[in-house]
Amino acid sequence: MTVALVSAIYGGYDAPKPLPPDHGFDDAVLVTDAPADAPGWRVVVAPSPLHPRLAAKGPKCLPWEWTDCDASVWVDGAYTLTVSGLRSAADRNLARHDLVVSAHWEDRDDVAAEAEWCRSWPKYRDWPLREQVAHYRAAGLPAPSGLYACGTVARRHTAEQRALGAAWLDECHAWSIQAQLSFPFACWRAGVTPGTWDVPIGTLLAWQAHTRDD
Repeated sequence: MTVALVSAIYGGYDAPKPLPPDHGFDDAVLVTDAPADAPGWRVVVAPSPLHPRLAAKGPKCLPWEWTDCDASVWVDGAYTLTVSGLRSAADRNLARHDLVVSAHWEDRDDVAAEAEWCRSWPKYRDWPLREQVAHYRAAGLPAPSGLYACGTVARRHTAEQRALGAAWLDECHAWSIQAQLSFPFACWRAGVTPGTWDVPIGTLLAWQAHTRDD
């Protein structure tokens, strides 16, 4: 199985992070809206008329559009790959699940709690998070819905995962850039239960604050 590392940076919200030479992935693609100096990455410049945070959701939800690999690991542009173990962790976890995300690291387990927690943040305050959750509840999403951290997403590029990714992206376009709200709904509607990484992602990736918070 070939596995790609996929990331995206739009609007200057992050600076490209160099990859270690021994990262182990068969492809490493950074999708961006402007030429970038990104050692170790295959940079693809793909301008978009969308809000930069929304534009970055395309590669996040549909990584197969940017690589020919059999599977992929999405990493948020704020992450730096610090050691070479992410590829082996991906192989190990994708042997058990077609979809792998991080367990939520705080005590929230429902989209309503997540919406209330983050709705006042600068990057979310102009998006209808409460209305999004109300729509999901009206559609039948149970409470608690489950909640995941979606800064890293490993997937086999199966037909089921391609359909789920397209549905997830549709929800982002319809409602908001808060992908942690739309992900549980898209999974519930598709009847998909994701697996979770068997290792804390913080041991493999280092988080750096975004350069902008709007």
